[in-house]
Amino acid sequence: MTRFLTLLFVPLALLGLTAGAQKSSKVSIQFHCETTANDGDTFATQMTVGNPPRKLHLEKMPTITDREIKAIYPFPAQDDSGSFGCYFMVDNHGTNLLHAATTQHRHSYIVPVINGRPISLIHIPKPITDGIMTIPTGITGEEVTLMAATFPIYGETSVEAKARQAAAKKKKSEP
Repeated sequence: MTRFLTLLFVPLALLGLTAGAQKSSKVSIQFHCETTANDGDTFATQMTVGNPPRKLHLEKMPTITDREIKAIYPFPAQDDSGSFGCYFMVDNHGTNLLHAATTQHRHSYIVPVINGRPISLIHIPKPITDGIMTIPTGITGEEVTLMAATFPIYGETSVEAKARQAAAKKKKSEP
């Protein structure tokens, strides 16, 4: 009887674990806060970021990831580089994380990383309380396309977002 119950409940438990899992994202977005070298190799990593290049120690654990992002709003960068900037609106959990991190790391930097590429240095002059993180420049057109295929554009309804994403998939699959 015990064996029967085990055979019955193990598959059901595994099914429950996979049912709650989020779908995988086509784009990886992370925001890492600056830290000190005193945190050691376990919690921090050294990275060269920005233009001009600057060596920073960043927390290995991201503060915000693509799981917390609920909408984006890309725009052409104002620096005539041909790159893009983007507003990232995060959910309630992300808003709390962002507020705590920007309060703790005030007057330091946060580094957005898209698909493993550090984008830029963003100075944190004050805590971010509205849940909107801005990358002013450095995002490529390809990265904007991937983000737009993954996240809703700020202001569009879920129906409009699904229709836009389906049209983009259809266009991409056509020869």
